[in-house]
Amino acid sequence: MPPDERTPGMPIDAALVRRLIAAQFPKWADLPVETVEPGGWDNRTFRLGDSMSVRLPSAAAYVAQVEKEHRWLPRLAPHLPLPIPVPLAKGAPGEGYPWPWSVYRWLGGRPAAGGLIADLTEFARSLAGFLVALYRIDAADGPPAGQHNFHRGGRLSVYDAETRAALSALGGRIDKAAAEAVWATARASRWEGAPGGGPGGVAGGHLVGGDGERFAGGGLGRWA
Repeated sequence: MPPDERTPGMPIDAALVRRLIAAQFPKWADLPVETVEPGGWDNRTFRLGDSMSVRLPSAAAYVAQVEKEHRWLPRLAPHLPLPIPVPLAKGAPGEGYPWPWSVYRWLGGRPAAGGLIADLTEFARSLAGFLVALYRIDAADGPPAGQHNFHRGGRLSVYDAETRAALSALGGRIDKAAAEAVWATARASRWEGAPGGGPGGVAGGHLVGGDGERFAGGGLGRWA
């Protein structure tokens, strides 16, 4: 996405966060604000004091996640064996920043990476247990697929035009007829089971390692 579509026309930096906190949550105005690296793609993340974090959507396409997270993360947390970010406060547009934003409880640890994990088997067990617990949560009244999660879990027809354009762009580099047949079959498929929920992307950058061995928690911003 071009930079001018990902930003509100101003830098999303620690100085902005300090101004927002001072204006909207003055009780935290004296706490230090530090940029978190890597800071994320959908959101820019900052540490607020020792026990909180601040996340600001980096583009309009990610704003719908804010309301979803404030509603659903507190409901998911009691059912999970490991911590997830829990929202503490919701900020409003201000100081030139045009979208809602959030303050969360700080989730300690480091992004999971192979070189930092001493026991990959134990890490995999912890992650599997977390995902099993997540999938067992009753999602009957959960958020349906939509813009908030880029239609994950919804009908593939949403991506029909995009897929056909990609197949055309590939030209003779692939068997286009075979790919179109696979896509037609996938597009016609329908989920007939009970509603379910899960993380939008189980990737190392979304997972946190606590003591270098065990999976210690992660973000669920695209749960749906």
